[in-house]
This record gives sequence, structure tokens and C-alpha cells, in this order.
Amino acid sequence: MTLDAKRHLSTASASDMSELLERYSSIVENAVEGIFQSTPDGHYLLVNPALARMYGYASPEELMGSVRDISKSIYVDDAMRLEFKRLIERDGFVNGLEYQVYRKDGDIIWISEQSRVVRDADGQPSYYEGFIQDITARKLIEQELVAAKEAAVAASIAKSQFLAVMSHEIRTPMNGVIGMTSILLDTQLTAEQRDCVETIRQSGDALLSVINDILDFSKIESGRLTPENEEFNVLECVEGALDILAPKADEKQLDLLYEIAAGVPPLAKGDETRLRQILVNMLGNAIKFTAHGEVVLSLSAQPLPPSDEGAPERVRLLFSVRDTGIGISPEAMGHLFQSFSQADASTTRRFGGSGLGLVISKRLAELMNGDMSVESKVGVGEEGLRDRGTEGQRVRVGLPRFFGQWI
Repeated sequence: MTLDAKRHLSTASASDMSELLERYSSIVENAVEGIFQSTPDGHYLLVNPALARMYGYASPEELMGSVRDISKSIYVDDAMRLEFKRLIERDGFVNGLEYQVYRKDGDIIWISEQSRVVRDADGQPSYYEGFIQDITARKLIEQELVAAKEAAVAASIAKSQFLAVMSHEIRTPMNGVIGMTSILLDTQLTAEQRDCVETIRQSGDALLSVINDILDFSKIESGRLTPENEEFNVLECVEGALDILAPKADEKQLDLLYEIAAGVPPLAKGDETRLRQILVNMLGNAIKFTAHGEVVLSLSAQPLPPSDEGAPERVRLLFSVRDTGIGISPEAMGHLFQSFSQADASTTRRFGGSGLGLVISKRLAELMNGDMSVESKVGVGEEGLRDRGTEGQRVRVGLPRFFGQWI
């Protein structure tokens, strides 16, 4: 019986005492949760029928007669009894302590305990009292959820590893096909033969591009892609990306331009190859979805606070690609960075592509401590990349420079 109950009884008249005792006894006897009182050295003073049933005993009397020492008969892990004693001595109570206990038949169940220490007039621990809940069903569900999550992660890793292996196996013969068609194009061919070989090479290039996307995606998903952190020339990286796409822009008679603002350092530290890959994807998308007009790559820099006192100044490189293409509707924005997805299903049929380019680019930007975002509306498209982690020597380059049309 709790101290509150005792105080209640002490203020009641003799005629009410019996009724109050019956009420408290009824609460204990009919409670759904286990209720107990025990001595600090582990002997039960009181248990209710719910606790006896929980532990597999026919009655409270059987439980109290069978369990002489709680710490030796009940706890599966002896360390949890020590943890219980530590908490209740420090705080005077235990709230939601979860551990495993043995039932009479040897089965193990999970319980959650809420209890407090009751002290005597001298302030010394007299006994413990509290409530016990059987949480075995909840624990089983939690374990099943953890197992399901681990299985899903393992399946995802296995899928990514399979894609990586198969992509390598397919890419090797595909490179042979593309190489041999290039050699064949240098021989004497009729116009019809040349057209057929050109079709073979273009199809091979398209398939190789999809394979490379899948390979990069699988590496990122499986956590096997680690960006480099080497010094590189920023201008050469930008011009290298433009060189790759200049022929495609020329085929569509598009102006391919770039501009670099003042404050952009000539040298930076990071993964030049992956940065160029992102730029190629951004520019490639802009060219793909632009029928006429121009595609412009802009580069600027924002100062960052030094990492340590006396350390070199750092900047954040901001890349953006602006085009005069078809643009993206607000409804389609949510699908833009989803795997195997394009803003509009019809664009896959019209323009092709695996739907992985922007996903890979965003993941790569994040691996390099950057991010990627898009601002657009139908009729006007714009993509932006913020590479937050790129560091460079702070050099003033004068007025903003504009580098002209590439053909």
C-alpha cells in the first residue's frame, strides 16, 4: 500500500476504514498491470494476480513462495538488476526501465517497470513498489521492423553491387563495338553503309551513356564512391565541360556561352572529374531541351569564414546554367531529382535518357559538401549547383569576364 493510501486511511473514520481497504484491495486485485512491493534485498512483500499470471504462476501466493530472491530468479541479465538499484538509489524512482525476465516455465518475456522507493521515518529505504507491463509483443514487432530494415538495406546493396558488376561487363564489349564502328567509318563506305554505321555508333554511344549512369548510381547507392580532394584549375574544368558539349550545341545552332565573375580563384581543391561530370549533365540537359537561343554557364564565388585562425581564405563556388528551353512546370518539380524519372513522361519518348542524370549530379554535389537546386517555369529553364566545400586560393581577377560563343 502506498504512503498516499496510508495517509488517506489515517484521515478516515473507523466506519470508513473497511470500505476504503476494500476499494484499494479491489484496485490491486483487478488491475491489468502487474503490481508489486518488494524489499531492497529482493523479497516480494505483495504481488497482484496480474503479475503472477504475467510470470506464469497460478496465484500471487505461488509466485511469492517460489521466488525467494528477485535478482537471482527473475532477471535474465544480472546487470539490469544492478542498473535498477543504481537508478532507484540515485533518483528514488525508475521510470520505463525495460529488460527481460524468466517466467515459471523458463520462457523469456520483455517487461517495462515503473517503481519508486518508500522510505521509513529515518529516511532509509523500507521497500520498493511499482507497476510492471508485459511489452513482449511490442518488442517482437520492433525486432521484426529492424530485421526487415536490415534485409531491405542488404537487398539494396546487393542490387547496387549487381548493377555495378553487370554494368562493367556490358560496358567492356560496348566499348569494343563503338571503337570498331569508328574504325569502320574511316574506311571506304557507300552512303547507305555509312548511314548504317553512324546509326550503330550513335546507338552504342546512347547505350554506353545509360550504362555509365547506372554504374555511377549503383556506386553512390552502395556507398562505394568517394570524391577526390586534389587541387585543379577551375577554368580548365569549365572549358573541358564546354568542349565536350560544343558539337551538340553547334548541331542545334545554339549559342553556348560561359561567364566568370570577379573573385573566382584560378585554383580549387576538390574532385575535378566529378565536378566536370555534373557540369556536363547540367549543360547537356539544357542543350537537350533547348530548341533555339542560348545556353549560358555562369560561375561566381562567395567568401567563406576561415576554418582556423591563420588558415587560407576559402570561397564557395556557385555554378548555374541558364537556358532558353522548354522549362519545367511547378507540378513536375517534385519528380526532378527522383531516380529513373523525368519531369514529363513524354520527354523520355521525345528526348531519351535514363532519368538518372540529375539524381546522380545531386548526389555527387552532396558528396562534395554542396547541393543542387532548380528554378524554372514553363518556357524558361534554369538549374543551379552550389558546391559548398570547394576551397581555393583567394585571387582577385579584376572585372567580370565574358567568354564568348563556342562553335
